[in-house]
Amino acid sequence: MATKEVTQSDIRDWLIEKVAETLKCSPEDIGLEEPFTSLGLDSLSMLMLTGDLAAWLGRDLQATLLLKHPTIEEVAELMARSEPGDLELQMPSPSRERPLPATLAQERLLRHANLPPGLDANLVNPRFVIRGALDLNALRGALAEMVRRHEMLRTTFGVHAGSYVQIVHPTGSVVVEEVDWTTDVALQSEDQMLTRARQMVMKPMDVGVLPLFHTSIIKVAEQDYRVMLVFHHLLCDADALRVFFAELTRLYSALCKGYPPALEPLEWQLADFAVWERDWLRRDAAPYQERLAWWREYWHAPPPIPRFPFVLKEPLSAVASSASTRHAFVALDIARQSELLARQSKCTLYTLFFAAFSSYLLGHIPEREVAIGTYVSDRKRMAAGGLLGMFVSMVPVRVKSPPDSTFREFVQRVRLELDQVSLRRELPFEEVTEHLRGAGKEVPEVLVLFQHMHLPGDALSLEGTQTTRWLEHGQRLETSGLSFSTVSARDELAVWVSFDGSLYDAAEVEGFLNGFVAYLGALMSEPDQKLTREKPVEVSGWDSLFGPG
Repeated sequence: MATKEVTQSDIRDWLIEKVAETLKCSPEDIGLEEPFTSLGLDSLSMLMLTGDLAAWLGRDLQATLLLKHPTIEEVAELMARSEPGDLELQMPSPSRERPLPATLAQERLLRHANLPPGLDANLVNPRFVIRGALDLNALRGALAEMVRRHEMLRTTFGVHAGSYVQIVHPTGSVVVEEVDWTTDVALQSEDQMLTRARQMVMKPMDVGVLPLFHTSIIKVAEQDYRVMLVFHHLLCDADALRVFFAELTRLYSALCKGYPPALEPLEWQLADFAVWERDWLRRDAAPYQERLAWWREYWHAPPPIPRFPFVLKEPLSAVASSASTRHAFVALDIARQSELLARQSKCTLYTLFFAAFSSYLLGHIPEREVAIGTYVSDRKRMAAGGLLGMFVSMVPVRVKSPPDSTFREFVQRVRLELDQVSLRRELPFEEVTEHLRGAGKEVPEVLVLFQHMHLPGDALSLEGTQTTRWLEHGQRLETSGLSFSTVSARDELAVWVSFDGSLYDAAEVEGFLNGFVAYLGALMSEPDQKLTREKPVEVSGWDSLFGPG
């Protein structure tokens, strides 16, 4: 990407517009000398803004730029007087003829995957309803070009010399399965089709064998299709899907018109990033040692192991771990109230929902403090911005019961905690626990995870068709066996839970999920009521949700 020639005023105006867009307020409300944190940006939002600025300027910027230079005016002045190359990232170009390291985020997933010859079911399955004159040849061609363009779509994984590695294959075929359901009388409803479709595609993969990406195109009527893409999670995260859909849309459009597929060449691939990342965070380097020292202090005297109310009374120890999922939808008015409260609290929806889930969980366990894992994207450098791959890190967060606190006040406390841990997210949690064990220290237990995802409604737009999402969902089973997600899309907010059916009672998990939805509605309606731990939260009645006053 070419470096953009801009003035200090240009950068200032761009930052004002982007901050106002993020906070959903008027540009006139943005102060040039007011710190980003005072404006309402948390550290995650600042990292995303840094990445957007890097892409706009065509430069790779330091991830901590907005933290070290905390006002719009200061950043604009710095960027205007810095020379191209001052902050650029120098990527290596390793040979693909030998195995290359997995990224740190991929390694975490590989630690919990069944490597060859086993099978692993950490899959991502975006699904779409496509109505109109779908050009199947153009779609197949666009998918084939994506496989050629992105090494990640023709990469497998394994262990080499005791380390997790990725093997980049020089070529890879596009796998497209075409199915005709137009005459299947057993499939009369959308739910029936969805169930059959999921059974068809959500099958465990061997991460050591291609392909780890495939597509199914189901014809259900004339000009009525269901298109499902399946990726192993090692190949993509939510931001990677945005990259994939944007490029696929452009390629499909070109092929429909008879033009050759043409996208800007990729300067780097994920394997290049992985080699750079391993060198930058090597154990004898300052970034590693600084983060390790902070985490060591953070986990001094970790919280006790939480006792969940939905643990099976008689654990099915003889049954293999099996992933189960449940979901519930949140009323649209509650979703709108959530957006309003996030703006008022100057925080993201992620922070708001994390705080809501934390307070709900603490109301259901006897412990007054808990470690909750959460996912933070590390796609902060422009070099990684246009790549497919897994850039999501799991960071554990200490959350304490809110004594005599309103939910609005609790959100601010949680926001500060998230800001601190997210700044040190690059160091894998496994590295921290390994160090603590080696020093004879107590290791924190993370048994529950939370994440928030936003799904843009127009992620895939194929020319000449109407495309809508078809209940997109992925599956990931961590060692904790319990993961909650809030998922927002256009005019929709849902809560998903994935859990280990051999550890947790499905009916009780479902009741816990429905209770959280009700609790969320109560919090959004009355965020200034006092929170309480006097008794477990019940779905009915305000008295059990809030304390006096």
